[in-house]
Amino acid sequence: MFEYNTHDINGDEKLELTQKLNLLEIKLQKQDAIIEKLENQLETQEKNKKIHNIIIKGLQLPNNNLETNIETFLNQELNTEVNVTEAFKVGKKSDSMVIVAKLKSRTQKQLILTNKNKLKGKSVYIENDLTKAELEIQSILRQHANEELKKGRKAKIAYQKLYIDNELYIWNKKQKQLIKQINFTPTKN
Repeated sequence: MFEYNTHDINGDEKLELTQKLNLLEIKLQKQDAIIEKLENQLETQEKNKKIHNIIIKGLQLPNNNLETNIETFLNQELNTEVNVTEAFKVGKKSDSMVIVAKLKSRTQKQLILTNKNKLKGKSVYIENDLTKAELEIQSILRQHANEELKKGRKAKIAYQKLYIDNELYIWNKKQKQLIKQINFTPTKN
């Protein structure tokens, strides 16, 4: 850290240094804005790349004809007719295998995500393929939900949202925190 003896600086020099410092602060703010814009563009590209993808956990399938085997499983278990255009396994351990499946359309993906509750009680889980940033937010929401559950409150997680005892909290990207929604009216289940 630098130390300056401000007694040796005259008024004109202080003014000049202040102006230079102000210019540097403006440049830094502009660079921060550019970085934020680029980060948002990258996030959008990553989302678009995963727009038709689902993640399947706990499903044991052979490597050959993976797409056809996933289609058969989804048809039998969820009663959904879908077209898997691409599929691959992620991970090394067979017991923690994760499958990424790309579907033909967003409509098919939404149908699967809507019907995935039919797998309740089974060891197979289907999720939306999230970006790294979205995964981090969901992890934070899970932590908050677990804290609330330990307090005996009801907690339910949705996409970048957390419901606690019929109160809605939404993740604010800029503030990087959960914000309680004031005008929220819960629906009856």
